[in-house]
Amino acid sequence: MKIKITETQLKKLKSLLIEITVDDAYIKFYKDIPKEEYDLIINADPFSKPKFLSPYAKWLLKIYKNKQLKLEDLERATEYIQTFDKFKQSEFKNIDYDKFKTLGELGNIVKNKLDYSSYESGKQVDLCSVIDGAKKVYEDEKWCVIIPETEYASCYYGRGTEWCTTWGEKSFDDRHKSKTNRFDYYDKTGPLFININKSDYEDRYQFHFETSQFMDIDDNEIELFEFIDNKQNAGLRNFYNNFLKDRVKSLKFSDLEVANDSCYIVVNDWGDFEDAFEEDRNYINPAMFLRDLDDNYTDYDYSRSDIKLYYLDDINDKNMSLIKEKLKENGYDLNEMDDDELEEAILDEFIGEIDGALSDAKRQADEKEAYDQITKHIINHFGGTNVEYGDKIKLKITCPEPILLYGMDTSSFITGYSEKYGKIDFNYPRYGFDGNIDNDNFNEILNDRLNW
Repeated sequence: MKIKITETQLKKLKSLLIEITVDDAYIKFYKDIPKEEYDLIINADPFSKPKFLSPYAKWLLKIYKNKQLKLEDLERATEYIQTFDKFKQSEFKNIDYDKFKTLGELGNIVKNKLDYSSYESGKQVDLCSVIDGAKKVYEDEKWCVIIPETEYASCYYGRGTEWCTTWGEKSFDDRHKSKTNRFDYYDKTGPLFININKSDYEDRYQFHFETSQFMDIDDNEIELFEFIDNKQNAGLRNFYNNFLKDRVKSLKFSDLEVANDSCYIVVNDWGDFEDAFEEDRNYINPAMFLRDLDDNYTDYDYSRSDIKLYYLDDINDKNMSLIKEKLKENGYDLNEMDDDELEEAILDEFIGEIDGALSDAKRQADEKEAYDQITKHIINHFGGTNVEYGDKIKLKITCPEPILLYGMDTSSFITGYSEKYGKIDFNYPRYGFDGNIDNDNFNEILNDRLNW
C-alpha cells in the first residue's frame, strides 16, 4: 500500500528526522570546538533550544569551523538570522542561506530589511574633518584616512557601517546600541585606520594590521592586494608603505627574516618551496624532487661499444697510468700490444669500474641539471639576488612592500607570496633532466673505483 504525503508534510518529517539536542550535537559532531565557544554560537541563534539545535545554529557552526565567523560578530549574526527568518516565506523564500560561506553573504541578503530609519547619515557631516579623539593621518584628492582614538570617534567615523567598533551606547545607529563595542579590544594592540572616499561615504574601509583585518562598510573582508593595486589608490599605497616600513621586522613569518634593509627567505632545504609550484599530477612537485635527489639512484648501463667509442679518450693520464700498471700486474705485456689490443684489454679488465664511474658521474650531472633548472625558477620567482648555504638555505630577495607583507594572512611567506603573485609553472623536460658529464668528476670517481 502506498501512502501519499504533501510537500509540507515531507519537510516536517525531514526536520523531525534530523532534530538533535544541543548537548548531543556537541558530543557527536562539534567536540573540536571549545565548549565555551560552542555555547556562545548556540546562544546567538534565537531559534535553538536545549532540546533542539536549529538549522541556523548548524550553519553558524559550519562557517565558524571554516574560520569564516568571528565570535565578536555573533550579535550581528543574531540580528541577521532574525531578519532572514522574518521574511523567509516571502522575499527570501527561494534563498538557501545554508549555502552561504560567510556571515557577510547573509548580511548582503538581509541588508535592505534592516532598520536604518534612525541612522544619522554620514552625508550630513564632513567625515574628513577632525573631531576630538581622532586624528587625520593622510589625505589626497580621493581619500582621507582617520585614526579614531576613542570609542566615540570610532562610532562617529564608522556610522552606517557593520563594524563592531561602532556598536554600543555611543553608536550613531539605534540598531547597534544594544550590542557590545569592540573598539578598545582592537585599539590596545594597534591603531584602526578608517579609509574614507571623500566623494562617496558608502565607500569606506577599516584596516587593522595587527589582526590582518581589512573590511568594507558591510564588514566583509576585502582583498588587500587588489585594493592597493588600483592605480587610483597609489597615494594610499605609499602612505601605508611609509607607515609600516619600520614595523615589518616584527612580523612573524616562519620562513622570512628582515634585517635592516635586507630580506631573506630562510628554509631547511629546497623542498620547503613546495607551495611555490603549480601542482602537476604527472610529476612530483619540483621542490620535493630537489629534496629527494639523494634518495633517487639511477643506474645507467654503458655498453662496451659505447665506452670504447666515446669515453676511453676521457680517461685522464693519472688514471690511464694506474690502469696500465694494473694490467702489467695482471700479466699483460704492453710493449707487445697495439692501441686496439690495449683498448680491448682495458675493457676486459676494467669495464665494471669505467661503467660504474660513468653511471655515477652521469647521475650527478643530471642531478646538477635538475638543481640548476629548478632553483633558477625559484630564485627568479622570488626576486632572489644570491643564495647562502649553512645550516639553512638563505635566499636574499628584494624586500616586498610592507603593506603587501601585512596583507599575507599566513604564517609562511613562501605561501603568501605565491598566492599573491601566482605559482611557478615549471615545465619538466620531456625525457628527464640531461646533464653533461663533468670529465674531472668522472675521473675522480674512476680513480676511487680503481683503488678499491
